[in-house]
Amino acid sequence: MESKARKYLTIIALGLAGGSIYFIPYVKYVFYDAQLAAMGINNTQSGLLLTMYTIERLRYLLLRYELRHGGWRIRYQRKKL
Repeated sequence: MESKARKYLTIIALGLAGGSIYFIPYVKYVFYDAQLAAMGINNTQSGLLLTMYTIERLRYLLLRYELRHGGWRIRYQRKKL
Protein backbone atom coordinates (compact mmCIF):
# COMPACT_ATOMS: atom_id res chain seq x y z
CA MET A 1 0.00 0.00 0.00
CA GLU A 2 2.80 2.40 0.86
CA SER A 3 4.47 1.83 -2.49
CA LYS A 4 1.23 2.74 -4.30
CA ALA A 5 0.88 5.97 -2.30
CA ARG A 6 4.51 6.82 -2.98
CA LYS A 7 4.00 6.24 -6.69
CA TYR A 8 1.04 8.63 -6.79
CA LEU A 9 2.89 11.27 -4.77
CA THR A 10 5.81 11.02 -7.17
CA ILE A 11 3.52 11.50 -10.16
CA ILE A 12 1.87 14.52 -8.53
CA ALA A 13 5.24 16.05 -7.64
CA LEU A 14 6.54 15.56 -11.19
CA GLY A 15 3.36 17.06 -12.61
CA LEU A 16 3.65 20.16 -10.44
CA ALA A 17 7.33 20.57 -11.25
CA GLY A 18 6.72 20.12 -14.97
CA GLY A 19 3.81 22.55 -14.94
CA SER A 20 5.89 25.25 -13.29
CA ILE A 21 8.23 25.31 -16.30
CA TYR A 22 5.48 26.82 -18.43
CA PHE A 23 4.47 29.32 -15.75
CA ILE A 24 7.89 30.93 -15.25
CA PRO A 25 7.94 33.25 -18.32
CA TYR A 26 4.50 34.59 -17.42
CA VAL A 27 5.45 35.58 -13.88
CA LYS A 28 6.28 38.94 -15.42
CA TYR A 29 2.57 39.73 -15.52
CA VAL A 30 2.30 39.27 -11.76
CA PHE A 31 5.46 41.16 -10.80
CA TYR A 32 5.61 43.47 -13.82
CA ASP A 33 6.37 46.76 -12.06
CA ALA A 34 8.84 45.17 -9.66
CA GLN A 35 10.61 43.47 -12.58
CA LEU A 36 10.95 46.73 -14.50
CA ALA A 37 12.34 48.52 -11.45
CA ALA A 38 14.74 45.72 -10.50
CA MET A 39 16.09 45.26 -14.03
CA GLY A 40 16.11 48.97 -14.83
CA ILE A 41 14.33 48.50 -18.16
CA ASN A 42 11.25 50.00 -19.82
CA ASN A 43 8.15 48.41 -21.40
CA THR A 44 9.73 48.10 -24.83
CA GLN A 45 12.80 46.32 -23.53
CA SER A 46 10.66 43.98 -21.45
CA GLY A 47 8.61 43.11 -24.54
CA LEU A 48 11.79 42.50 -26.49
CA LEU A 49 13.06 40.12 -23.81
CA LEU A 50 9.83 38.13 -23.89
CA THR A 51 9.92 38.03 -27.69
CA MET A 52 13.49 36.72 -27.65
CA TYR A 53 12.49 34.07 -25.11
CA THR A 54 9.53 33.01 -27.27
CA ILE A 55 11.64 32.73 -30.42
CA GLU A 56 14.32 30.67 -28.68
CA ARG A 57 11.71 28.43 -27.05
CA LEU A 58 10.11 27.81 -30.44
CA ARG A 59 13.51 27.06 -31.99
CA TYR A 60 14.23 24.60 -29.18
CA LEU A 61 10.89 22.82 -29.61
CA LEU A 62 11.30 22.58 -33.38
CA LEU A 63 14.84 21.27 -33.05
CA ARG A 64 13.71 18.73 -30.48
CA TYR A 65 10.94 17.58 -32.82
CA GLU A 66 13.42 17.43 -35.70
CA LEU A 67 15.86 15.28 -33.76
CA ARG A 68 13.24 13.00 -32.26
CA HIS A 69 11.01 12.36 -35.27
CA GLY A 70 13.14 13.21 -38.25
CA GLY A 71 11.20 16.41 -38.70
CA TRP A 72 9.56 17.37 -41.95
CA ARG A 73 12.22 15.82 -44.15
CA ILE A 74 11.08 13.29 -46.66
CA ARG A 75 12.94 10.10 -46.08
CA TYR A 76 14.32 8.34 -49.13
CA GLN A 77 16.43 5.28 -49.26
CA ARG A 78 19.62 6.09 -51.13
CA LYS A 79 19.59 2.83 -53.04
CA LYS A 80 16.25 3.63 -54.66
CA LEU A 81 17.41 7.05 -55.85
